Amino acid sequence: YRPDAPASVNRRQHDFVRWVGERCREEEIAFLLEPLLYPLEQDARAAANYAEDPAKRPDLVVETVREFAKPEYGVDIFK
Repeated sequence: YRPDAPASVNRRQHDFVRWVGERCREEEIAFLLEPLLYPLEQDARAAANYAEDPAKRPDLVVETVREFAKPEYGVDIFK
């Protein structure tokens, strides 16, 4: 997930996480979400094979958690 990605991309990801949250509520199971930041194509360091970025931008991590902590997603635990 990238909060600074195009709105159309984020909308699909929001919809998917919301859908998973709804299924978890229906089945009465906890929803554990581990959001990972990925490089955007326009990033100079974008790689063909994604590797976890040791120099993560903390502002993007915080913004991601802030978004998915909204009740509409149904996330119980962040990893």
